[in-house]
This record gives sequence, structure tokens and C-alpha cells, in this order.
Amino acid sequence: MSNIDNSIKDKEVTDVKSIDEVTDVKSIDEVTDVKSVDEVTDVEVENDSEEEEVEENQYENINLKGNESHEFKAEISQLMNLIINSFYSNKEIFMRELISNSSDALNKMRHNDLTKNNVKDVKDYYINITPYKDTKMLVIEDNGIGMTKEELTTNIGIIANSGTKKFIEKMEQGEKKADMIGQFGVGFYSAFLVADRVQLITKSEDSDNIYMWDSTASGTYTISEVVDTELVKDFKRGTKILLHLKEEETKYLEEERIRTIVKKHSQFITYDIKVSVYGKSKKVKEWEILNMDKPIWCKKSSEVTDDEYKSLYKNISNDYQDCLSYKHFSAEGTVEFKGILYIPSHPPFEMNKETNKFKLYVKRVYIMDNCKDLIPEWLSFIHGIVDTDDLPLNVSREILQHNRMIKIMKKKIILKTIELLEEMSSNEEVYNGFYNNFSKNLKLGVYEEGDDIKEKLGKQLRFYTNKSNKLKSIEQYIGDMKEGQDKIYYITGESIEFVNNSVFLEGLNKKGYEVLYLVDTIDEYMMNNFKKYGDYEFLSVTKEELKKEEDKNETDDLLCNKMKEYLNDNVEKVVLSNRFVDSPCCLVSGSYGISANMERIMKAQALNNQMVQTSKKILEINKDHNIVKSLKKNLENNRNEDELKDLVYLLYDIACLSSGFTINDTNNFTKKLYNILEIGMGYSEETQEEVQEEAQEETQEETQEEAQEETNEMEKVD
Repeated sequence: MSNIDNSIKDKEVTDVKSIDEVTDVKSIDEVTDVKSVDEVTDVEVENDSEEEEVEENQYENINLKGNESHEFKAEISQLMNLIINSFYSNKEIFMRELISNSSDALNKMRHNDLTKNNVKDVKDYYINITPYKDTKMLVIEDNGIGMTKEELTTNIGIIANSGTKKFIEKMEQGEKKADMIGQFGVGFYSAFLVADRVQLITKSEDSDNIYMWDSTASGTYTISEVVDTELVKDFKRGTKILLHLKEEETKYLEEERIRTIVKKHSQFITYDIKVSVYGKSKKVKEWEILNMDKPIWCKKSSEVTDDEYKSLYKNISNDYQDCLSYKHFSAEGTVEFKGILYIPSHPPFEMNKETNKFKLYVKRVYIMDNCKDLIPEWLSFIHGIVDTDDLPLNVSREILQHNRMIKIMKKKIILKTIELLEEMSSNEEVYNGFYNNFSKNLKLGVYEEGDDIKEKLGKQLRFYTNKSNKLKSIEQYIGDMKEGQDKIYYITGESIEFVNNSVFLEGLNKKGYEVLYLVDTIDEYMMNNFKKYGDYEFLSVTKEELKKEEDKNETDDLLCNKMKEYLNDNVEKVVLSNRFVDSPCCLVSGSYGISANMERIMKAQALNNQMVQTSKKILEINKDHNIVKSLKKNLENNRNEDELKDLVYLLYDIACLSSGFTINDTNNFTKKLYNILEIGMGYSEETQEEVQEEAQEETQEETQEEAQEETNEMEKVD
């Protein structure tokens, strides 16, 4: 390559006018006279039906004269600086852009060959990458359609003039689908991200001459004819891009870095991408194909083997295990795209860590992964690829433009994932394994999504119940409902063991009702947004609504009012309840209050001394329990009020514990409990006095013995 500069003739230098040469444009005052607001004629509006008056817009019809058209001008060096330093966030993008340009050139050449009935194998077309470490040069070449001198001037010499875009428009006029990547006409200039000089050598199949475009991005470029005999002899057609790398960018000459970049951005390009590397002998260079994996999602599912699906999964996920399930899909309509969804067989080692799981391609060129606008957070566990031809991107093709197409794609991906879950659910063992790993993700989806998606996801939820030690769907629960039951009962708590022994289940167990166990932290949040499934509403058994469902209007004003008086603001009210069998009482939340489990979660999540909102509690008591009966009898007999108040508070504290709430004053609770233990052990005030007297007598005896011993010692000394 070193003799190229010496073989250039007929050098032509093209300069672009600076911004100072731009024609002055008249100001708006010189172009048009606009009437003032005071001169605008008032418009009378007939108002027979008391409608609002229509306000006239004075800017709708402006009288103009002397219209002149001007072209925008630009300072080329400034524009090149913007392209190089502002369009792209990552310098390695240059290789993706140049490979994409080569792919487009090969597509055009292949189209020409097919038009001339010159059918060739895809392997006959190539993209080669050659690093020259000694001269700090990276060469990317293809045997695509190449360019004539005129095309070189138009396509490369004019910034933002896309030859590919013109080719697409020409193809679309003939109603043929063009599978091209380029559209903005600036991708080539990304080469200056890493190179301070770029040379482009090209030969068109329609021309016998070879031309070189040469620039340092300073605002000028040269076009010359190449007469180097060695180069001309082997160069039939195509394009070679010579990148003279900057001193700090020579890392892009390393073979491993080239492999990594191609695998990330361009591994699914149709044509072979090869890099020149030293073979096993370390003496002779050979070509290594970097994109062995082909875009199987572009094929029909019937043409792809199970091994190919699993191989692609391991490639994009770096998972050593096979996936649990996958779905090959295509979507048509407003937005057309194809893809493959994978569900892993195990959760990631770090669930909350962002990883590259779902990749977005446009025309098989990598754009991004972990696209938050395309994949909702609750679907973060899935791996996959989605590829589309017409997704709007910014110039760098690194950022999605927020528009309606993204929302459509997002919804279709969600629906396809739910379809895959429905297919998996036919195998109970497989689905239960998936559910144990990713149930929290589905519940987050129920919490975040709208009603149309929420119920579809709800169908995939599974729960343990008080009647089943196996996971059960809501559909199965509804099928097993008691006759006349019109609510879906559920209970939340910190563990299955806790809710299984809960006081809230006593009456429901006795009556034969089934209750869903919701023991994940996220369940509390989910149920705030999941009030109904089909025709059935959800009902928490830890809240006041359950009593209302079974209320027989039983009251005991003396007992309830007195207990409320003792407890004061600790409870909102005290009521009789039929939900018990063995327990004397429990604490429930109001209809719109937070449950005991939610209160526990909020306290655990609170920072420092942050106040946690607590709801008013309702004390429900069992009038048939012996403790409640005895308490009522003592109230009627006007027993010592302080003792009764202590008993009521003790009953309240025990109800807090059994219902999942925390006790406000644990020290006072333990003192009361110790007193009960003492009474139960027959330890009264009289026995306490006797014990104290015995202790005093023992102390006196010990003191006398010590005094006698001291006296004896003194006598011995004398």
C-alpha cells in the first residue's frame, strides 16, 4: 500500500465555499408588511345557540410579496466536526457503519447479477478486514458494485447524500423490496472517529478505471485515478477503505478486538466477514470468517432445527445451559418485524444487574440491547432478538425515535411472550419450574400493565392455597369455588407457614372456603392494581370486608364500648365477629387501609427515621370464647378497672402478634406477661412478702457468721 501515493495522477481538489460567502437574506420586515392587531377586522359570529365566539387567527392569511428562495449553506469543516464528534457515542461504531456500507454494495451487485441471470452463491461475495500494524492502517474491502468517478463525487463528496437511499427508492418504484441498510449518507464519515486520514479506492464494473478518494476531514478532498500495476491487476471491482489510524486508536488493529466488534454489531450480515490473521504456524496469514451464525429468524420456523435455536440462544446469552423454551415469531401490519424469544432455564446470578439480554437489529445490523422503550422491566428475564426493516432511528442508529411504532412493537412482544407462557403451561412440571424462578416478574407485569394485558398475565399466575400444597391457577380456583361464592379470597403474609396458621383462616377453613396464599413482597403491590379477575372480585381476608360479607348485625354495646374506651386511639372500633373458631380476637385493617403485611414491608423499606403510614385498626372479638365471656362478666360485675384495663391491653397486644402487626410498647407487654405467669404459678403478693422475709433472715445469718470468723482470727493473732 506504500506506493499508492506515488501512483496518483490528475489530482483534482474540490473546495466548498465558506459560510461567509452565503447570500444575505432580507429580514422579515423587508419581505412583508403585516397588519397590526388593531387593524384586523372583527368577525361577527352568529350565536343563536349560545356557542362560544370563534377567535380569529391573524397569522392565518399573511400578505407577502417578493418571495425569494435560498439554499442553506454550511461550513464543511464545522459539519465534519459535528459528524465525527456528536453523532456517535461509541468509536467502535465506525466498523459497523463501514461493514454496513459494504453489505449494501454487495446487495446492489447481487441484484445486478440476478438481473443479468448471472446467479452466484452468496459465498462469492465477501467483506475482508486486514490490519497492518506496522503502518497503523486498517483496510476494509468488498467486491460489491463499486463506484465510477461521478458516483464517487456524488456519494462520498456530498455529505448526507445516500446512494443506497436512491437505490431503495428506485427499487420501490418497481414494487420490489430493497434489503438495504444505509439511509442517511453520513455513515462513511464515522471512519474519522478513529482515523486522521481516510482513502477510498473503488472500481465500478461499468468502468475500466480505478479511482481514489482521499481526505483528512479538513473540508477538502481529492479524487485521483490509480495506475498502480499491482493493484490494477487483481482489482476487478469493489471498494477498499484505507484507514490511517490515529496514534491513540491503534487498538482497532488487534484481531481479538475486531472479532468482538463484528460479533456484537455485524454477526448476522448476510455475507461472510473475514479478517486476515496468522494461522497455527504463526507465519502464514489466512482468512477467518467472523460471522458464522446466520439470522435464522429470517427463515420459516419449519426450516430451523432445534439445535440451531439452542445454538443461537447460547450465542446471544452466553449461557452454558440450554434455554427452557423459545418462540419464533413474525408480526405483520403497521410494523413488520421478526424475532425469537427465549426463556432461560434458570434465573441470572444477579437478577437486578443489567445484562445484554434482548437485542434489537435493523436489517440484521445490531442497534442496541436492553431497550427500555421496547422491553418492559418485568420482561427483563427473557433473552431474544427482534429485527425490523423500517424502525425510525437517529442518524447514529444508536437511539430509537419515540413514536407510535415503538409502542406497537412493545405490545406485540408482550403478547408473544404471553403466548409462549400459555404454551408452556400445558406441561405442568416445566411451567412450575419456570414459575418458581420468575413468578415475581409476572407479578410486576400485572402491577404495571393495563387491563388488557393484566388479565392475560393473571391467567399465568399460580398460588398455593389452604386446600392445596401444589401451585394452582386462578382459573382452577374459580372452578373449585363453593356454590354461591362470588369472591376470590386471598391472604397476604411473610411466609406460607405464617399464613397457614393465621387466625384469619379459622372460620373460612371451617366453612370449606379456599384461600389463595400471597407470600411474596410484591404481592401486596400487585393486588393494589389487580382488583378483579373476569367476573370475580378479589377479597382480602385480613380486612374488614370479610366481616361485612358475613355480618349478622350482632352487637354488644357494653363490651365493645368499654374495650374501645380502654384502648382509646389504638383502634378505630371494637366489633363482634363470626370469623373465629379457637381465637378470642384479631386485628383487621379498614376497607381502604393497608394490611399488617404491607405495614411490615413499608417499615422494612423505610430510611432512617422516615415515618411510615399506618392504618386504623379494627379489633374483632369472638363473643363465644371463654376469655371474652369472662371479660364481659367482670365488666358487668364492676371488677377492679385497672386490672380489666391491663387485661384488655394484653388481649390487644396478643391480637397484634397473631394478626401480623407489631407491638408498640414491647416492655409493657412483657411486664404484663410476666405478671400472668406469676399468677399462673401461684406467685401472689403474700408469697412475695414471705420470700423477702426469708431472704432478709438468710442475709442476717451470713453477716453474723462472717463477724464470728473475724473474731476467731483476731484471738489467734493475740
